Amino acid sequence: MKKTLFILIVTVLIVLIGACGYELIRPINEPKSIEVPPVRTNYKVVYIVDNEIYDEVEVYEGKILSLPKNPIKKEYTFKYWELDGKKFDVNTVINRDINLIAVFEKNANVEVQGIKFAQSGGDLNVGDSLDLKVTISPSNAKNNEITWTSSDTTIATVSTSGKVTAKGAGAATITAKTKNGKTATYSLDVYDYYDLVLMWGQSNMVGTMKNNTENNTKLLKNIDNDIVLHNVSYSRVTVDMPKNVAFEYLALKNTLVDISTNPKTFGENAYFGNGKITSIKVGDSYQTHISTGTNMIPYFAKEYYAKTHHKIIIVLAASGGRSILRFTPSSEANLYNLMVKKYKMAEEYILKKSDYNKIVNRFYVVYQGESDINDYAVSRYKDNYVQVHQGLMKDLKLSFGAMVYIVNASLADPTNDSNTIKLREVQKEIVKNNSTIIKGSDFPYTELSKGNKSIFCPSDNIIHLNSAGLSQVGREIAINIYKSGKIKSPSKN
Repeated sequence: MKKTLFILIVTVLIVLIGACGYELIRPINEPKSIEVPPVRTNYKVVYIVDNEIYDEVEVYEGKILSLPKNPIKKEYTFKYWELDGKKFDVNTVINRDINLIAVFEKNANVEVQGIKFAQSGGDLNVGDSLDLKVTISPSNAKNNEITWTSSDTTIATVSTSGKVTAKGAGAATITAKTKNGKTATYSLDVYDYYDLVLMWGQSNMVGTMKNNTENNTKLLKNIDNDIVLHNVSYSRVTVDMPKNVAFEYLALKNTLVDISTNPKTFGENAYFGNGKITSIKVGDSYQTHISTGTNMIPYFAKEYYAKTHHKIIIVLAASGGRSILRFTPSSEANLYNLMVKKYKMAEEYILKKSDYNKIVNRFYVVYQGESDINDYAVSRYKDNYVQVHQGLMKDLKLSFGAMVYIVNASLADPTNDSNTIKLREVQKEIVKNNSTIIKGSDFPYTELSKGNKSIFCPSDNIIHLNSAGLSQVGREIAINIYKSGKIKSPSKN
């Protein structure tokens, strides 16, 4: 009875467990079921341009393409990729191998309709160059290559890229021509540009008054090597510079002297009276003097041209032993009228010589004051100098002046001489308070304060700088003028 009951209970439990979804017995080594992903297929996409493979990629089935960079074909524009004779839709799902063919459209043959320069013409200095540019219309025109020509290659040449180089003074026409015959012209005037400089003052501006032929080269200190190399004697230094770039104007002969030829004298013994410059004294007029030795002109001109590339004409109007009072417009000495007249004669000469000569910069250089080292002259110096300066600026239409500060080497101790110091301070004050006056040079005083007397003449003429010293001063003046930023460049358009 008990055994029958046990069997009944077990049977009921088995039935209940099976009804609840449980497996009572499972083989120990039976493997678990694994889900296998479906097999994916890769399709090949080939891009073809003019029957040649341009690109080739593989794409999974069911994906869309990422198109390559558009192909380029000369004189054609890419339009689209074609599949089976129809424009390919970039959203197409790839489910087979395909070839995509590039479709192009031939560009229209747009002819040049016009060509022009930004300006119809302009000026250029001899030796300078200018890059000309043209505008072609329409902007998408084909065959837009340009041929450049000059009407006169002795005046201006032009390169295949439109770079114009001025060769000589005169007028030339630059022509730009397209392949289909459209042209534009540029009228070019080539000028010789000059800067006209008045140099005035007294003994040191004139230069060494005595022709001392003694060689002092070994004594020179703190002088540039090229000046020392060309130093001949106390009164002569030669200069090595290009020809036809720097000149001195002589009024009595109404001519220019090329400074590169190393003339042995500068300036001229001239008087002014009855509105004229003559070699004969008229009334109470004072004369300008000839410099019998090399003054500051040659190395001023050399350095000035090297820095600015401007041709230069020097007008020397200096008189030894004359105080600043003798240079004022109200002076009976007529030195002021003489230098104004000579400057205007030089201006007229250069402008009348050729229609293609132009004067760009006008200014003066002064080295004056040796005769003003006394109490009275010092007290009046500022007023007298400003009177000369204002007169020159107005009458000659100058843009500025450059002053060399005074020094007097004949004194036992010139750096401590009260009147020398006072006059220098007056000169510095004049420069400081006038924007149209700059410091030209302080070289003589600087060297003398160091005890260097090698830049001066021997004891019989110690008030004057020797030619090497004057040459160094001339160079320093040119450098300081260049650094001042007051020099205008010729216009280029």
